[in-house]
Amino acid sequence: MESISTGPSRFSTLAFATGVLFFYPDRGGYINVYATHPGISTPQPAQQQLSIAAVDTSPPYSYVSVLSGKSVQYTISIRNQGINATNISAVFSSAVQFPVTSMWVSVSPSDFLGVYQISTLTINISTTFFNSTENSIVLPLAIHVTTDQGAQTDHNLYLTVDPPRVILSSSPGYLTGAALRLNQTLIPFDVTNVGTQNATNVKIVLPPIPWISVAAPFGGTIPFLAIGETASVALGLSPQKMSLWVANQVRWPFTLTVTVAWEWALSSQWCQKDMALCWSECKMS
Repeated sequence: MESISTGPSRFSTLAFATGVLFFYPDRGGYINVYATHPGISTPQPAQQQLSIAAVDTSPPYSYVSVLSGKSVQYTISIRNQGINATNISAVFSSAVQFPVTSMWVSVSPSDFLGVYQISTLTINISTTFFNSTENSIVLPLAIHVTTDQGAQTDHNLYLTVDPPRVILSSSPGYLTGAALRLNQTLIPFDVTNVGTQNATNVKIVLPPIPWISVAAPFGGTIPFLAIGETASVALGLSPQKMSLWVANQVRWPFTLTVTVAWEWALSSQWCQKDMALCWSECKMS
């Protein structure tokens, strides 16, 4: 066995045996091979130039979370670190296991990837429901990437599937309005359950400001909000007087920001989400 070295480069020393080269560089490309043997102190160029194919993913691994019963899609990059690559493909090398129901990947572009160019790898995973009293399930998965030139790499991802839970979303997330003194002004917004569990007794919690109230729903509570359901909420602004007055001025501009929160109770769970309410001007009679 002769020793073959690539010289002062980033590649490892090559071992030559029975006409085959075996080595595993972290990057590919084109390299010139130099050979040495006893009696010659200076490496001499070999007759053949090596072409090395190599790809990697960025990031090298991923952590992804999804609610049970929901789907998740995210993307990573495939980088060509070697020679021109064709037919870039990717597949899950892990089997589908509960609570995952399906998983697939796609690569774009996939037909050709030049040196140091990047393809986008899109990952899609769907899950099914499991008991809300259980803990989160963590699944280690792997995606295998290959090219026609023999380059290959594995992307490891760790999928966390959380049990069903309530997640509330508001629209719009920021409210503006103007209130007229001695009158009630309604500020409406919607609350949607975007989680994977039905919500009961959703309570609108207001700051301690006497002239702000919940005009709808009645009693400030949404009795039931199913998965995907939207409920309308209206805040009533009824300023009776202002603490600051200016002679001969009928309009006093001000900005006041308060926090409106809501909470819900289901079994022993409760949560809170804040939303800013701001109005820029209060008209006075």
